[in-house]
Amino acid sequence: MVLVQEYGDPVQIRGNPSQLAEAFDYAEEHWAARLGTSDVFDVTVIPNGVEIRPLGVTGQVTVAGDSIEIVPKYLFPEEVDNWHGSVADILAFSQTESFDLVSSATGERDVSTFVDLLAGAFADQLRDGLRHGLPTEYVRRKETAGAVRGRLVIEDLYPQVLKDPTKVVSESDELSVDTILGRVLRWAANEYAHLTTDPSVRSRLLELETRLSEASKQPPSLAQLDRLFIPPQYRRFERAVELAIWLRRNEGPSLRSDELDLQGVLISTHDLYQDFVDACLSYISRDEDWKFTSEPPTHVSTTPSNLTAYPDHVLQTSQGDLLLDSKYVVSADWDQPDNRGEKRPDLSEVYQVMAAGRAREIEDVGLVYPSVSDQYTGPWSIQGAGNPLRIHLVEIDPSSFKFRNIERFTESIQTEIHSIVHG
Repeated sequence: MVLVQEYGDPVQIRGNPSQLAEAFDYAEEHWAARLGTSDVFDVTVIPNGVEIRPLGVTGQVTVAGDSIEIVPKYLFPEEVDNWHGSVADILAFSQTESFDLVSSATGERDVSTFVDLLAGAFADQLRDGLRHGLPTEYVRRKETAGAVRGRLVIEDLYPQVLKDPTKVVSESDELSVDTILGRVLRWAANEYAHLTTDPSVRSRLLELETRLSEASKQPPSLAQLDRLFIPPQYRRFERAVELAIWLRRNEGPSLRSDELDLQGVLISTHDLYQDFVDACLSYISRDEDWKFTSEPPTHVSTTPSNLTAYPDHVLQTSQGDLLLDSKYVVSADWDQPDNRGEKRPDLSEVYQVMAAGRAREIEDVGLVYPSVSDQYTGPWSIQGAGNPLRIHLVEIDPSSFKFRNIERFTESIQTEIHSIVHG
């Protein structure tokens, strides 16, 4: 297993250079489209393989049998070893609470990779759900046979008589595992089994998949999963389903052949951070009875046509509103503690919040960073007439977040926002 930090030094993968480069080109195209980014890997061909440098992603990729774990850049060098728990805690808070299962397992399981933790947590939840039986539902099936089974399908009667008068079309309702729920559980069991490097977890998952063998191997579409309703009697599968759907959304392309095996799970760190900031501000807003909105459409201009901005976060309080954009910028050298954190915003980032703040007539706008320098003494007062009047830097540091200590973590953010909106 190889550990590499995003935007850090490249890691070398040995093998056929052209074959590896072609595989990463294919993976890059898939992941870039899925994650909404232009670059995922910086790949350099070398005589005995390739060097890759991950850009803006965290997760795990397996290439030619080697597992590469990509650590998010927001973690300091001394915190890299706990990256599994850090990312799982953030995902539990901002996406699905089921990741708390992954986070708590980081101190209990002797595992080597992030995907091993995911696979183990999924296997545990699926096993517990299946102890009480298979997730069956009534499925309507049509059948053409010499006798009626169930109900006669009247609208098919005449066409069938013309085709073969010795048979009729009937339909019946049968209990089946081959439903959206059964299919996503079977698919996830199989995929986690292929992704994990832990033989015992793989064996358990393949055994569990066998119990769901009546369900189709074809995974449900993301649109079908968006509409998936879990009946009350099968709520015991809810956490397994959440981990299955998360894998369906984040898994990359799978290239499996005798010559090369490439597969993986990647997360956009920009999206990870923005969702995390959303979760923090939403949590604080509920406590304060504020109104919080994520990416509200904001018309900067309506003439001659609409120019619409989507600021990341807007807080509405009785003392005033606050507009914020989260910036996953970790440009400082983490090896030099005195240089950690942003001292001043980039002007291109200022333009965005200024335009949205003016359109919404908000006096205070700000930029949220994983780290703000101790030398920051803001806010900056904006020259000229009109809003915004001030621009702030706000620190929301994911490296110190623990899912079991949400209230303590958000206290300092809450205090900082209070000081901004109260002036």
